[in-house]
Amino acid sequence: MRKIADLFAQHPEAGMIYHRYEELDEASGKISILAAPLISGFLPGRKIDLISYWIYPTSTLAFRREALKVLLPVPEGLKIQADAYLAALVVFLGPVIGVEEPLAVYRVHGKNLFHGSGSAGESERLLRRIATRKVFITEVSGWLARSGRNVAREPIRSYLAQWELAQEAEQFRLAPPGRVKIFRHLLKYPRYFAERMSRRHQAAAYLDALAGLILGYGRYGAVERLRQKVKARR
Repeated sequence: MRKIADLFAQHPEAGMIYHRYEELDEASGKISILAAPLISGFLPGRKIDLISYWIYPTSTLAFRREALKVLLPVPEGLKIQADAYLAALVVFLGPVIGVEEPLAVYRVHGKNLFHGSGSAGESERLLRRIATRKVFITEVSGWLARSGRNVAREPIRSYLAQWELAQEAEQFRLAPPGRVKIFRHLLKYPRYFAERMSRRHQAAAYLDALAGLILGYGRYGAVERLRQKVKARR
């Protein structure tokens, strides 16, 4: 807390400071550090920064009071993920600062309301994520539109697309899509996120889409595993 307070004092322009964290798997006792992007600056100034921005969990987020005054109250429909709503929008109010040092531990214990998998409550968590994300997308888009941002133009269009695509992907788990639908879904990834992809990654994404069209939703996973291998070699 002292380090975060000092950084806020040193950077009066910053609306949020966030930092890396250690993730503790309670079942195995394993501790790992998530290799997610950590980006500083005024993110909407460059599309690559905005679409690469990763919303970290509650334990890693610290907001300046003046920024929260603009964003609060959190919409009542967000019973969980209030922190994600604030973190998604604060980047439009001013610069943010990412701290490389892990300053918190996030405990995954199988009963986390939003994250987690492999437990008896996963179906319930999936439905909760879909319902929550629907409200999240609506409220984030609404706030941006009310504040004068054009949500149909770049880079905001691609910024919002990441949650729209995540929503579609989880809805497919409940109702598998046809070949054309999964093809169109997979084509959106290189369309919106090409700037953060290598050429190999883009080629693999297009191959994914083609495999979805030819093989269908239930069988394109083999190509997805190939894409992950290509991505790992980047």
